Amino acid sequence: MAHHPLCDPTVLAQARMLLARSRCIDKTSSPHNSTSVVDQHASIHPDSLIDQSSLLKVGDYHVHDVTRCLPPKQQLQLLHRLHQANIDVLSILTRAAIELPILSISDKTLRTYQVGLRNFYHFSQFWNALNSSRRPYLPPSIDTILAWFTTFRNGFTATAYASHVKKWCVIFNIDHSAFDDPRAKAALCALKHHTTRKSSPAIRHNLLTKMVDWATTHNDFLIANAMIVAYTFMFRVRDEMLGLHTYDITLRSDHSVSVHLSTRKANRHGYDIVRHCTCSSSPAFCPFRLFTWLLDRSERLTKSALLFHPLTYPQFLAKTKSILHALNVPDSATFGTHSFRRGHCRDMVAAGVPAASILRMGGWRSAAFKEYLDLQEVDALAACQLAMCDVDE
Repeated sequence: MAHHPLCDPTVLAQARMLLARSRCIDKTSSPHNSTSVVDQHASIHPDSLIDQSSLLKVGDYHVHDVTRCLPPKQQLQLLHRLHQANIDVLSILTRAAIELPILSISDKTLRTYQVGLRNFYHFSQFWNALNSSRRPYLPPSIDTILAWFTTFRNGFTATAYASHVKKWCVIFNIDHSAFDDPRAKAALCALKHHTTRKSSPAIRHNLLTKMVDWATTHNDFLIANAMIVAYTFMFRVRDEMLGLHTYDITLRSDHSVSVHLSTRKANRHGYDIVRHCTCSSSPAFCPFRLFTWLLDRSERLTKSALLFHPLTYPQFLAKTKSILHALNVPDSATFGTHSFRRGHCRDMVAAGVPAASILRMGGWRSAAFKEYLDLQEVDALAACQLAMCDVDE
């Protein structure tokens, strides 16, 4: 059998230590608890489910990475070898079987799913205290779920959080039928009926120009450039733009710029965005010029690889709203970072850009981008274009 790190006797002691340390999913459980992994679903603590770094590893290798690189026959030989070396292979395979479904989810999505689970966990603890109960919070009961739903002011958030808890139940093979109870579905429906979901207003090109002028006049060049980048690239500011590193940017000899996103909401495998120089038509908004300035600034002023360091999401959001307020824009407090994305989307519609191009540029995978549109404006533009065709004929 070909040499493999797990076959090296020097790592066997480390394997035993890692196995003992990761045998129990619930980090808050007593170290003397001898309950098997399979029986500990009811004790799963949300803080132990933050990301994939907690998954069982031997040395620098996850057990699934190890077995995937070997043919089935050699996999079995490897497991026999570990068993002969007094490694608890049964526990390794049991734990690995539980963890395998988690590997289908990215770290970012895993952290998102954890939000709902943590919220449900803490509410369940409070609910049990009120009822003098010691009932485990998983599997969830219909009574706990209905009481939990009453704490939400937004039906869409309640639905999202419920889906998070259901996802964990699916992953760990825990009964989640209570969420399919007609009463639970009716409760979510009632919350949605009483939810007013308002979209943030759009920051379109004309307004963006005024905001950039205000920022540059007040020597806030980083904010000015950040606003243009958010608009031009239709970035999700928190998840995509502010996480950019200097090594994600490539300035090309043809004066185009390539921006690499390690992940995008609709494309977890990475995404490259290319924009060309617009100095001849719109020099202030030229992507090549903007990123040249940002890279030069990072090299001169900061030691961080983050392109927009030290700008944070709360700072960017607060600055956006304060500039809008300074410009006397009505309802400035209702604007958000998605306003740049929404504004560029509407500007492209007004310019007659095909829907397929809008989907691609905004990183949407479905017609969800329609939420960013002013449908009355779309109808008016379509009617105007139809009238122009009639005149031409």
